[in-house]
Amino acid sequence: MSSSAARATKTAATYATPNLDAFMKKAMAKEPRLRYGSSEEMSREFEKAVALYERAAAEDAGNPTYQLNIAAARF
Repeated sequence: MSSSAARATKTAATYATPNLDAFMKKAMAKEPRLRYGSSEEMSREFEKAVALYERAAAEDAGNPTYQLNIAAARF
């Protein structure tokens, strides 16, 4: 895969996953006070982000980026 194709795929995946990106940003925040307060809260937010992503994937089922990212997120 060329670097421009890799950038295009990354851009498409990032654009398609704003909820997953926000989840990861909060989960990996440097300051503990900015992270999730409990594993239950983190789990709920992850499930919501994935559900929104799966809904987007269902609307654009022909986009392989969605399918690969769902598989990776659920792993």
